[in-house]
Amino acid sequence: MNVSGQTEATHCRYLWSLAALGVVAHGLLLVNDGIFLDDWFLWLQIFENDWAGFEKFWRDLGHRHLIPFYDLMYSSSAALLLQGFLQAASLILMALSLFVIHTRTLHLPPMAAWFAAALALTYPFFWISVHHLTMHYVVSMGLFCLGWALALNWQAHRAVKVPVVVLLLGLSMYTYNSLLAFYFGFVALAWYGVLVRENRLQAPIASTLLPFARRWWPLLALPFVVYVMKRKMSPPGGFNQNYNELIFFTRPFGEAVGTFLYIMQRNLVGAVRETIRIFRQFPGWYWLVFALVMWGVVTLWKRRGAEANRATLPSGWLNTRLTIVVAVWLTLSIVPYAMVGKGVYSEWGYRHTFLMSIPLGLCWVLILATLPRFLPKLPPHFTGVALSAFLILFTCGIIYKYNRMLVRSAVDHATIESLKAQPPPTAGTLLFFETPLYTRRDVYRRYELSGMLYRAYGELKWYAVHDRNARTEAHIEQFIRQGREFDDRLLWQVWGKTPGVRPNGCAAVMRVVPGKEGVSPLLGLRYVFTRWFAEERMQEFLQPVLKIEFEPLPHAGCTTP
Repeated sequence: MNVSGQTEATHCRYLWSLAALGVVAHGLLLVNDGIFLDDWFLWLQIFENDWAGFEKFWRDLGHRHLIPFYDLMYSSSAALLLQGFLQAASLILMALSLFVIHTRTLHLPPMAAWFAAALALTYPFFWISVHHLTMHYVVSMGLFCLGWALALNWQAHRAVKVPVVVLLLGLSMYTYNSLLAFYFGFVALAWYGVLVRENRLQAPIASTLLPFARRWWPLLALPFVVYVMKRKMSPPGGFNQNYNELIFFTRPFGEAVGTFLYIMQRNLVGAVRETIRIFRQFPGWYWLVFALVMWGVVTLWKRRGAEANRATLPSGWLNTRLTIVVAVWLTLSIVPYAMVGKGVYSEWGYRHTFLMSIPLGLCWVLILATLPRFLPKLPPHFTGVALSAFLILFTCGIIYKYNRMLVRSAVDHATIESLKAQPPPTAGTLLFFETPLYTRRDVYRRYELSGMLYRAYGELKWYAVHDRNARTEAHIEQFIRQGREFDDRLLWQVWGKTPGVRPNGCAAVMRVVPGKEGVSPLLGLRYVFTRWFAEERMQEFLQPVLKIEFEPLPHAGCTTP
């Protein structure tokens, strides 16, 4: 079928609508996050006119102020229940919005629209635990999405000038380093959007680049301006001590290119492995329910006749363009990890994969538009089966994640109680986390363990590093002999770099030893039903799971903790 300018405009509205919905979605998460975490402290600072603390909150990304109020989310069953309702309300509202967008812009039948809406919501929100989000990070993503939503819908918002878009994008990238990694991919997408609106998709590429660059030159110059501003105005090493800084800003060019290509290759493989790992986490009863529901939907769909519900979608040239856009977006979901020198794994998925909502939605549009042409004998119940399967996965996934969060809160409490049962390390101690804390499905990272130590002992002047090996110990001894501060890029100290304070050269190993039993996934389901009636018994059950030991290391000038 021929692609008209009106169809292309519909495609552009679809892209813009998804981008705009991303702003709404993260706004809802911001409200949810604000009730339980950072914003409690932020608003207290505003009401008490503590503007110095307000500025420090933004500079430190909320990390120091997060821990004193971390227990608030786990303080009562009512707080957990309220949080669950807010999460559910946010997801339902976003799903309804996406359903309307799909039916009004792409004219999908209801079944296909529901599936596309659910698919577009899945990837980012499957990974997200709300307690991981900070207001600083969510606002940055919202500004970024809003800036590009306006850029992609330029003709429909002529009143919005280029400086407004540049300001929004500049603010977001200045406050959140990793967004710079997405920048040039978004420039390519904006260029594509301009071609769609001007109906110049078939024009030679060279003839369209120069007019675009002339019109959007502030946009093209923005990343260089942001880079200079961050170097001149930010604290040394960036906002978070080179954390999430682009590797091209922190390494020689040749080394950065080699590192980037290596991590890209590793991340492409890692993304596939992570997807498989996620699906392997679900227990057997989950797949049994999934199979039964699929069988019921197939039977019902056959009886009612699904031929009349097949989607009428554009094909031909538009499909080719859609394929290109999907390929670009899927690649963009991997590139940011490599550009900041990180691998793809579950602990970082929630930070970057919010962008995946657009390519996954477009992938489903491509499937609906393309498969019937190449597979004319495709079962008529294809859409219904796929939708039902996905909704079952999505619902059970939320329940499973929520149960794990309840178990995690109980393990947190048990860990803190174990720490309180023994004397704390000496002030100024280098604390190694030699053995990670595993609860079958979760691994505590160094700053999470540091948060528990803070809640158990208060704010001590000691440093925390991830693990203990020959390289770190030799580096530490060298710095101790020289009487210098530790290298922030090697040792990410978590609590308390105070000007003029030197560690006393003492080092200790913290070992977290699992007990006889770990915490199984089914314990989460059991915990849901026992939390309100026998919480004390559950805490007693978890106490023997964890044992924490401190062992001093014989560094020069070390005193026994």
